[in-house]
Amino acid sequence: MVEIGIKARDKDHIGSNSFNCHLSCYPCQRGFSVPDFLQEEALSFYKNLFGTTEEVEDKPWVALLRAKYLRNEGVLDGHVPCNASHVWKSISKAFGALKDAFSWCFGSLDQSFWSDNWSIEGPIAQDVPFWGVASSRLYSAKSGYSWLAKRKFDWNEHDNWLWVWRLHIPEKYKFLIWLNLHNAIPTSEFRLSRGLALSSTCHRCQNGYESILRCLWECPSAKEVWNLLGLYSDNSNLHDWLYRGARSGDVFLFFSTIWWIWRSRNHDLFNIDDSWSASKLVSLICSSVREFHTIFAMHQSLSPPSLCLHWIPPPVHSVKLNCDASWFAHSGYAGFGCIIRNPDGCWLKGCTGKVEVCSVLFAELYAIWRGLLLAWESGFRKVICETDCLEALFLVN
Repeated sequence: MVEIGIKARDKDHIGSNSFNCHLSCYPCQRGFSVPDFLQEEALSFYKNLFGTTEEVEDKPWVALLRAKYLRNEGVLDGHVPCNASHVWKSISKAFGALKDAFSWCFGSLDQSFWSDNWSIEGPIAQDVPFWGVASSRLYSAKSGYSWLAKRKFDWNEHDNWLWVWRLHIPEKYKFLIWLNLHNAIPTSEFRLSRGLALSSTCHRCQNGYESILRCLWECPSAKEVWNLLGLYSDNSNLHDWLYRGARSGDVFLFFSTIWWIWRSRNHDLFNIDDSWSASKLVSLICSSVREFHTIFAMHQSLSPPSLCLHWIPPPVHSVKLNCDASWFAHSGYAGFGCIIRNPDGCWLKGCTGKVEVCSVLFAELYAIWRGLLLAWESGFRKVICETDCLEALFLVN
């Protein structure tokens, strides 16, 4: 018997109601099953409290939130009071950013031109906004984020950031690329937008605003470095430029150039009398590329050949037993584990434990014996046993 207490506000009463009920839970195949009458009562209770999607507009809690926060105005044109909370100001700011993606529709989207009364006395329903991005005309957080990202960053919703993190380049390069793609490196344009600078002009050439693309490519001082290295590119947006560089013949050279141009820009900003020349930058870039190629080749030679290890299922009408053990010499105890699976890989039986032994070989043999004993007691007669201890395998055979 299980006692359940539910306390909630009733829609027709200001106070709170509570009730207790005793019910019998009977076991089913997975867990316990609740009687159907309780499921129906719970569904009815929550439906009366919150309502369905169709009738949510008429619920008291909706009217309360609309009167308190929107002042009975629309979501997209509601006035934000000066004493509003930080959370509500942030939500209202999001409404303003998403406003252009909404469109207006005559009425509630369910009128018929032929059957409804389109009289001159007034509209049959108030015009309502709908989300013009999705075919369902309903807003979702996913579609809203995709629309904002595509609008602000030239984002392609079919792309992702995995190509950045899978590059075989130093992590500091990856992080700089990620910041570039998020328009988050402190160029003059970025600092001006944050109120941290008085001008967005490029401090190196004093010609035009310093965007990320101008800082790393279009500025004459940066373009001179690219030309000396024999790297050329057509005018494109930042995302496509970096993506093509990641697919170029020498990834190290491309992103090393970006890294050192950014470092040179910062150095010249704080050391006006000791600026780096283009030839010095080329020397630093080539030195980094040679170093990375050497380290990468050494890493490949030292890395052991990868083994394609995977679990091989047993034949039909048989099971596979996998055993393993670990011995702790300082304590004299060993931990072991055994698992039995069918040809589909589903878990059937298993056990774990510890035993006092004198060697790791004894621990592996004990794990095999314990696993075979478990398989026999469970009624399995066609058993394939696997272990990672070659000495134990020779002794058993």
